[in-house]
Amino acid sequence: MKQIYTCLKDKKVEVTTRDGNYISIDVNENNVSVTVFEGFKLKEIRRYETNLGKIVVNYAVRREEITRGKSTKDELIKKKLGRLRERGGS
Repeated sequence: MKQIYTCLKDKKVEVTTRDGNYISIDVNENNVSVTVFEGFKLKEIRRYETNLGKIVVNYAVRREEITRGKSTKDELIKKKLGRLRERGGS
C-alpha cells in the first residue's frame, strides 16, 4: 500500500454559497488540479506541478541503499536513516 501525506494550512474564510458554484480539488502524486464551476458552468481549471513522486522514489531508493542487507536496529544504520529524514530524502 502506498501512502502520501499532504500538509494543508488551516485558515478560516467566510463563504457565500450559491447553487451551482463548486470547487473540485484533485491531489495526485505529481500535481494538484483545481477546477472551479460557477452557475454549473466551468469557469477555470488550474494545475500545479508538485513533482512529489520523484521525492518519494528518491527517498525509497536511498533508504534501500542504506539498509540493504543490514538491520535497521544497528546504531550506524539508525544514524544514517535519521540524517536522511532530516534532509527530507533528497
